[in-house]
Amino acid sequence: FKDRLLKYLVERKGFTVFAMEAYWGAGLYVDRYIKTGRGTAEQAVASLAFWSWDTPQVVDLVRWMREYNAKPGNHLILSFVGIDMQSAMGAIGYLATYFSLHDSAHAAGVNEALNCVAAAAAYFRAKPDAGCREKVVAVGNRLGALKNAPDLGVAQHSVAIILQYLDWKNTPEEDQLGARDRAMAENRKWLVAFH
Repeated sequence: FKDRLLKYLVERKGFTVFAMEAYWGAGLYVDRYIKTGRGTAEQAVASLAFWSWDTPQVVDLVRWMREYNAKPGNHLILSFVGIDMQSAMGAIGYLATYFSLHDSAHAAGVNEALNCVAAAAAYFRAKPDAGCREKVVAVGNRLGALKNAPDLGVAQHSVAIILQYLDWKNTPEEDQLGARDRAMAENRKWLVAFH
């Protein structure tokens, strides 16, 4: 059904973004595949790390998105976005690469600042260090100095994803579902404004 619905919305209604309940960083990996052909559809879908999406039907859908983007002619380019913030690792990886490409002088410091997030992510119930949020905010401030860098909005939202993740990790367990839903709603709003 998703496959048929997406094709209808793209081909008949001009829709260009497919967003799903998947980790932000994994969504970036799938998006790179559908825009560049790097890797395979199977690898892209496997990166989503949700058993419910790791199906032949989702692989076919992602493969179709890649084929649509690659076909000749003047047409809109499709994007894939994950709106879930339960994992910050993809956003951390994106920022590490982003700084190495666009601000290499500060890349090592950024990686060091983000290590506190990776340490908290290593264990499900681990809480981030007290100063971790401030370190991530400083990374976001550093991005503010890169006014002409490409894909700056994606990098800035990667910082927002990490902050959402840290806030979620610090939320009492009984309130985490609501915190996650609010974060995904914020990510959807960003998506509408950004695309």
